[in-house]
Amino acid sequence: MAFKEIFHFDEEAYKQKVHCFPKDKCYQELAQREVCKRRRIYSTGVKIVCCSLLLLPTCGGTGFGLFLGFRQRSIAKKKYHHVVEAMRAHGFALPEPKKRDKLVPLAINVFIYSLSFGLMFGLEEAGLIATNEMAAYGVQSTGNIVDPSFLGEAQQFVVNPADFVHGVVHGADTQVSELHGLATPNETMIQHVMDQHLEQPISETSYQYMSGETAGYQLAPHIEQLATVTLASQGLEAIAKPSITHQFNRKPVATKRMTIVTETAIPMDGDKMVY
Repeated sequence: MAFKEIFHFDEEAYKQKVHCFPKDKCYQELAQREVCKRRRIYSTGVKIVCCSLLLLPTCGGTGFGLFLGFRQRSIAKKKYHHVVEAMRAHGFALPEPKKRDKLVPLAINVFIYSLSFGLMFGLEEAGLIATNEMAAYGVQSTGNIVDPSFLGEAQQFVVNPADFVHGVVHGADTQVSELHGLATPNETMIQHVMDQHLEQPISETSYQYMSGETAGYQLAPHIEQLATVTLASQGLEAIAKPSITHQFNRKPVATKRMTIVTETAIPMDGDKMVY
């Protein structure tokens, strides 16, 4: 599903699209879409269940995923309905459901949400390690000086947006540098931050800057988690998709009652078929 369809899905345009495929590619295109949309419906169902189960442990962190799951499921059902309608209009039989049509989406979702849950606690643990290391170097966290709540940070943003945004960038940079230090042998997280000269005397910053720095430090793990999970999800779906494509590289022969699929390959662009 395209990202823009989260906000607007032109159902009429999609209906026209699936009814207007060229004759030589009609069955292949519709059959692939039927399987893809059926998998998407099942996948979004698993996503809704996973997000619901993780809603309390993540303190509402999977709320957006839950909304996204309901939206994607609604759109997938509409698309599936139009694909099935088009196949029946052409006299094509629907592809036979296979076990992998449920096992593949289930495996992908279980992996993705296990990764998401692990990253959430892993990044939180990394933050605690960094906090414990600060005392040994005489470094004070800005979260102990300013109000780290959302309301407190919003108030400081209104007072001085420029300083706040500058602080957000610095806070995110500091968090990434700490992770680099965690992954570097023979170096602590705070050592790496100090080597990059990211620590600053309080006298050289404003209260709004420090509030923004705290916000950036808090926001960075969520962005890292979302980016990692999104890339992993897209990668796994891309790996699974060719199996659907290869499944329907055969030519359909329509009869009055049903569609028989022969072993004759569908000619690609530029190829010629000898009858």
